[in-house]
Parts: sequence; C-alpha cells; structure tokens
Amino acid sequence: MQIKDVWQCCYGHDNGWQVLFNTIEDDRVAKRCTDLLNRNCQAETKFLLETPDLSTYGIYCDDLAVYCYKIQYGLSDVQNRSTSFSHAYIFPWNDNVIAEPNTFLTLDESNFKSSLSEVQSIQNMELTRREDYSLMSIFPEMDIDMQEYRELIDTIFYRFNSGVENNSIYVKYDGSYKQMCELLYCIFVGVPFHLRKKITARSHQAGNATDAALIFSPNALNERLHLDPGQGVNNNVLNLSELEEIDQQVYVNAGVRLAEACINKGIIPETTMRGHFAKLDRYIVEIFGNGEVSDGDINVAHKISMGVDPDNMNSSYNPMPDLVKALSRGITGNNVFDDYIMKLVMCVQKRKTKIPEKADAYLAKQVAQSRYNGLKDVYQEYCFQQFIKLSHEEQVRKLSSFDKDGFVEYANMLMRDQKTRVTLDQYFETERLKVESWDNLLSVIGEIVDLVTRYYRVPAETAEVLKKKYLEIHNEIAVSDALDSADDEFDKDEVYGEIVGMKDRWPLASQKIVNIAEKLYSYDVSKSVTVSLYRKYEGVISLIFMSGDDGSELEEKLNNARTVFWEMMSPAWFSFKENYDIVKTNSEVCFRYEALGSLVKDIDLVDEAELYGRVNNYFAGSYREYYDMHTEERDNIVRMLESYANNMRISVKPIKGSWLQIAASISNRGIYTLFDQTRAEIDSYMDSSQLGGDIYARLVVSVYRLHDALVIETERGKINRIMAAELEQVCMEKGKTVGSASVPLDLWLIGGLYANQNNLFCLLEKKMPSLLEQKNEDIVKYSLLLLDKKIIREAKLYVSSKGLLAKQVKIWLDLVKDKPGKNYLADNLVSKETKMESRQKVKKGTGKRTVSPDELWDESFVIKSKNEEPITSLDKKKAEQWQHTEQIEQGWTDNLQDDCMNPMDTGSHPASMNQGFKLKQKDDFMSDSDQRMDYYGNPLSHTHAQTSDVKKNDSSGKNDKGLFGFFRKKKE
Repeated sequence: MQIKDVWQCCYGHDNGWQVLFNTIEDDRVAKRCTDLLNRNCQAETKFLLETPDLSTYGIYCDDLAVYCYKIQYGLSDVQNRSTSFSHAYIFPWNDNVIAEPNTFLTLDESNFKSSLSEVQSIQNMELTRREDYSLMSIFPEMDIDMQEYRELIDTIFYRFNSGVENNSIYVKYDGSYKQMCELLYCIFVGVPFHLRKKITARSHQAGNATDAALIFSPNALNERLHLDPGQGVNNNVLNLSELEEIDQQVYVNAGVRLAEACINKGIIPETTMRGHFAKLDRYIVEIFGNGEVSDGDINVAHKISMGVDPDNMNSSYNPMPDLVKALSRGITGNNVFDDYIMKLVMCVQKRKTKIPEKADAYLAKQVAQSRYNGLKDVYQEYCFQQFIKLSHEEQVRKLSSFDKDGFVEYANMLMRDQKTRVTLDQYFETERLKVESWDNLLSVIGEIVDLVTRYYRVPAETAEVLKKKYLEIHNEIAVSDALDSADDEFDKDEVYGEIVGMKDRWPLASQKIVNIAEKLYSYDVSKSVTVSLYRKYEGVISLIFMSGDDGSELEEKLNNARTVFWEMMSPAWFSFKENYDIVKTNSEVCFRYEALGSLVKDIDLVDEAELYGRVNNYFAGSYREYYDMHTEERDNIVRMLESYANNMRISVKPIKGSWLQIAASISNRGIYTLFDQTRAEIDSYMDSSQLGGDIYARLVVSVYRLHDALVIETERGKINRIMAAELEQVCMEKGKTVGSASVPLDLWLIGGLYANQNNLFCLLEKKMPSLLEQKNEDIVKYSLLLLDKKIIREAKLYVSSKGLLAKQVKIWLDLVKDKPGKNYLADNLVSKETKMESRQKVKKGTGKRTVSPDELWDESFVIKSKNEEPITSLDKKKAEQWQHTEQIEQGWTDNLQDDCMNPMDTGSHPASMNQGFKLKQKDDFMSDSDQRMDYYGNPLSHTHAQTSDVKKNDSSGKNDKGLFGFFRKKKE
C-alpha cells in the first residue's frame, strides 16, 4: 500500500497555526484530527529544555477512526520562534481495522516526517510496516504472565469504562515506539471492540493531558498512577471494590481467559479472541443497536454469546441474577434476547424457585411484548406453578402489574372457577376503579364484557357487536338479540347470564361502579347541569341494574338523578338547543324551564314583536313571582335568549337585547302594550327619511305615554335607563342619516326625561348635537315641549344653574315667553275621562306592590307603604327645585296663562305638515286606536306620575297637572 492511499493530516505554524496538508475524505474526521493536533502542538518549556528535539508518538481512538501521529517539537520559524510539526495517519473504523490492531500499530517510525516537504516527497512510496505483533511473541519478550495480563486488562477496562477521565496512567516501557505499540497491541486484542474505540495513548507527557489516558514513559514508576506489565507492578490503580465491580462484568476477562486457554494448548489465541469479540459485537448490535451501550448491556450480550443450556445446567448455577439483570435491560421484540430469557426461566423452573415480584412484573411485560412463542409458553407454565400459591390480595397486586395481554392470560385462568374468580372481582374493585371518571367506568365495564366473551370463546366479530349493543343500548333485550343473531357455537346462556347479571356475578366491582357513578354525578351536576351528564349516569347505572328483577331499583336511582338535575339547574347551564325530555319530572322547576324553552319555538321564523310578547308573557305570567325574587336569573336568561335568537335568525331582522330586557321587566300587560307601540314607533321613525311629520309626532306621544305609565312598574328605573339609551341612540343614528338636518329638540328632551338627568337639558349639554348649531328660531318652532309649563320650569332652572348651554336655552325661553304656558302635550295625551278615573286598588304581590299613579302622590298612602320601593330622592329633589324656581321666575314670563294661543310665526310645525296641525286638538297627536284599548281590551288610562315625593294638593283642589305627572300649586 502506498503512503498516499492512507488518510493523512499535517499541522504546523506558517503565518499562524494551521493545517498544512490534508488527504482526509471525511469532514468530521478531518475536523477531529485537526482539533487533536492543535491541542498538542505546543509543549511546556521544561520539557524542551530537557530535550530540545523532543518528539512524541500518539495513538488516539474515537467513534469514527484511529489517529496515529507524531509531533516534532523544538522547531523554529523564520522569526526564530519555537514551533512544532505534526504528521498523522488516520484509519477510519471498519470490520478489518477494529478486529485487527496490527493494521495501524505496525506502522514504522520512518513513515512519520517532521516537515511538509518531507511529507510531500514520500507520497508515492510504499508504507513501511513491521511484522505483525502476536501475544505469543510479546509475552515472553516482555516477561508478561497471564496474571499480569489480566491486571493490565482490568486496569484498562476500569480506566476507559468507569468515567474516570482526567487521571492518566503511566505505563513503563523502554522508550521505543516499537515497545509502545507492542503493549498497545496486547491491550487492543484483549478488550471488546466497543472499548477499543476509547483507547488513547502517547509516548510523552508533553501536550494535552486529556488526550492520553495512557502515557508511556521509561520513568513511569515515578508517577502517582503507574504500572509495569512485565514486573507485575500496579501501584494499586485498582482497589478491592473496583476489582469486585470488574468481576461482576464477566465479559471483561473473557479475552484473557481465551488467550490463556489457547496458549496453554499451543494455539494462536488471536484468532479465537477475534472470533469471540466479533460474535459479541454482533450480539450487541443485534440486541442493542449501534448506539452507546452500557456494561450491563455488554454483559448480557456476552452471556447470550456464551450460551445457556438448561438441560445441562450446573446444580450450583443460580440463574436468578442473570435473569434480573437481563430483564432490567428493557429489551423487547428481539427473538435472540427472548430466547435467552426463556432459557433462564427454564432454569428457574428446574430449581423450583420463585422469581421476585418486581422481576416477575418485568418478565410479564417482557412476555407480553415478545413475538417469541417459546418464551410465552414457558412463562405461562411458570405462572401456573406459582399462581396457586398466592392469596387473593397477592394475586390482585400481580394482576395490576401486567399489561393488557399479560392480564388476559391470568384472567382466563382465574375465570375457571368461582373461587379464583373472586380475585378478578377484587382486582376490578380495588385496582381498575382507582381512577374515578365516566370514561374509566365504561372502560372497566367493557373490560369485564371482553373477559367474558374471550373466556367463552365468542368470535371476535360477534363479541364486538354484543359489546357495542350492550354499552350503547344498555338493556337486556339488546343483549339477547345480539346473542340470538349469532350463528357461532358458544355457550350463549352463560354469556347472557354473565352480562345481564353483572351485579350478581361481579358484586364487588358492580357496587363500586354504582358508588363512583353517584359520586361523579353529584359532583359534576354541581358544576354544570347538562343532559349529556344525565345520559352518562343513566348509561352506567342501567348497565349494572340490567336484570328485570332490578327494574324498580334502577327507576328509583334514575328518578333521584332527574330530581337533582332540576334542583341544580340554573340559567347559566340552560340551553335553548337542548332537548330535556329525557329528564322531565313533575317539579315546578322543570315546568318553569320547559316553558322557557318554548319561547324559542320557530325562532327563525317568528316576527320580533311576537318574540317580545312571548318573553313578556313568560316573565309577567305564572312565573312572575319567582323572577321578581330572582332578577339576576331573569337578566341572564334574557342575554342567553338574545344570543341564541340572533344566531338562529340569520335571514330575518335581529332581536334587540334592550327590547328583550324591557319586555322581561314589565309586569303590567297594559303597559307592555304601550311599550310595544313605542317600540314600533321608534322602528318606523328610524326607517323614515323624515325628521318630522306624523311619524315623529306619534313617536313623541308614544314615548311620553310610556314614561308616564311606567310609574307603577317596580323595575321602572331599569326600564327608564334602557329607554334613555335607546332614545339617545335614535337621536345619534338619525342625525347621521339625514345630512345637514338635525333631530328635533323634543326627542332629545324626552331622552333626558328617561335618563333621569339632574335637568332635562343636561343630555343636550352632554351630547352637543348638531341641532344646537341651527338658528334658535328654527329650534323653537319645531318644539312642542317648550310650550309646556314643566319644560319651561326645567329650562329656567337650568339657566339659573348656569349650565353650559344656559345662554342658548335662555334665548329659547325668550322666544316663547309670549306664548301661554299650557300643558299642551299633557292635554293632548290624556282625556278628561282618564283624569277623572279613581285610584286603582293596591295589587298584592310578592313583597312588592303595584299602585296607581294617584296613590303615589297621596302622601298619607306613601307613608303607609314602608315596605314598597321608595320614591327616589332625585325626584323629590326636583320637586323642591321646582318650588325654588317660583322664586327666580321674576323677569321671565311668570304668569303664563292657561289660555290657548296661536303658534309663534316661525313656520309650520313638523307635526302639522300636510294636514294643518293644531295644538289644541288631541286627535292630531294620537289616533283613536292609540287611546282606546290596552292588551286585554280595556280602555287605556294615561297616568301622569313620577316616582318622587311632592307636596299634597292645595286645599282649593285646583291643581295644574304638569307634563310629567307632578301636582304643583297653580299661581293665582
């Protein structure tokens, strides 16, 4: 072989340390070689002073290759600086290199050069080699006996295989490269292939210490850790515990024993040793793969390579340690390994010993995952021998350690008679039902069915159909039908009895399943009430109490579950999409939620007005008393209903949550009719392209009428807030759609009325609508409310309080000061007959009472109603403020006349367009249909009351009913 055919690498200093020559074809090997030479390119000064032309040889092995190198120190560069030159030959591992160390150890020193030019000049020359080394020639030459050889191999094994990385061992030699290679040859051929890839050695301690576990030196005995193979000197490198550890790894000295046996017979040992290590390596790869292996792995592979013969087993041999070590490796699915396990188990059986429980669990897992039938059969035989010796408790623990396949083997054996069957029942009760979940309950029941069908040899397809019908339909007829339809031959009566009579055949497990199901249901229903939860409970319980004799007990348990279902139900868990027929009971709660579910019938088709009506019927009807005490539930239901309705009503007009809230809050059906009319008027106005006109006039009237009527509603505050927000939205949205025009003033003022502001004009101040930018004359001429005494008082109060718009409002008052202060809107809303209606009787309810408007302003009546919702302090404050306003009206039109007056000549009013509107005629404001009938067909009475404290009427009985229903003494 020519030198150029071997990978080489030269490293030195030429304008910096660098690779000077490289023929390595593998980049990984090239990098490792470069790093190796770089780490060792410089020697300490003390070594150079002792030997100026110092050179060192090295053998370095890793998982990729073996690197044979020489480093020549003591060289100088052009600047007379100390440098070195390294020349390395690299042999990548292959079957020949790893098996035959002579491939790289027989290189002669003459092949290594000290300069680049020399290296380049020898590339076409033949590689110079010494004769192959052999143990039979080296041992006599160096006076090494077998005991010394064993100590050498033990030391090498411990140094390279124990994780002791930093302490180099000094080896005594005569200083020649030849003897260094001879000793290394003895080491290489005496250790397994995997360990050969860890050997590192150097002929001098100069360089990086971590790159040489073995340092050859003539003065080795002067160092702390040393050995002299020819003289048996070891310096106690290995202590007693370390030697005991090595003895546990029987493969370590296998090569030494083979060498000794061959030499004693006069046979060349290398051939036998090479064959042994090659066989060991094949087993290692076959069983453990090509990755890193441990001593335990190699020891098992060695045992397998040596073979185990149960029939010729030495009586002193105890297979248990080998079995435990082998099982601890965790090797599965390998027939060679499983055959070894099988033979060890056979040895155990012959000794009539018992495998420890932990090892037995590993063995059961090993068998379950094995594809080797021989191991399965042997282990099953062993199990039968051991199982009859165990108590029920011990059997349960054993069963719990198996995987599915291992468990099946034991279970089939336990199913043979009732005595051993108790163990299975106990196993399911104590082990399989530890996890308390619905899935696990069904899983355990399914496992019991699988056990039964396997034991009675029910064909797989029939067993699957039977199990599916049993778990899904869970009644005995389904089980009977599944068995009757099967053409297969098996004991159908026994299978039927096992499944239908589960409570009797498996009493412990059945009772535990029932207990867990009831516990789970009780816990889960407190977190979320769903039909699917009830179905889970019903499914499990029905499987246990399937027998006809237990029908009453089953029904009792299901009735209890349905009762708990409705007791725990709340709006948060109610679903409009759900069908609750399966959980129906005769309880009031069930009826209430059933009625709630009917609200969404044909939800995607019904008109929105009908849906609002349904909601009002539901909350104001039979369940009013309940929801008066549970307003939060009502609000949650309304939110749910809005979401559900709008998700379903894709092709029709969406539902407004605000209208739903009002519909649910109004308790009086007559008032609901007013609300429904108001809602329709708002929709009409928003759909209209006009700001004024008839639609606008009807809207103002309707909104005002509703507000006046709401005084008797217990939820009036909430309703007013919602209406205020809606009216504000109407104003804002309408203003966006009509261009430069503005929403008339009256709509803003009524919005302020609902908003319960400190003053009606505060809403204008808050929103600053574009209306304020118009001419004041135009603003006034479109207003009806500015002609009303109540509004005039509010305006004066606002001006006196110096509101942000005080100046503008004062201008408005100046523009209407010559107009008589007439309750125009009130007079056009309320008929004389309505005004003369007697007070309504108090309606008794659930702690809250509904009263007539007149009763609210009867001070003596209000005092008696201490348990009622109090009159708001804000309205009382307003009444006081209005009284104060009397004192600041000087300079204004104090004595506003009650007489009618002609409108100010500011143009036609929007409500009179196209029909000659006259303020004095109520019919121009409100149609007959608006005045006559309520939701129940009774005449509507328009009330004028607001929830605030006011003074009683004066003794003369002459009262002026203001726009918002307050009684105030008229100025003479």
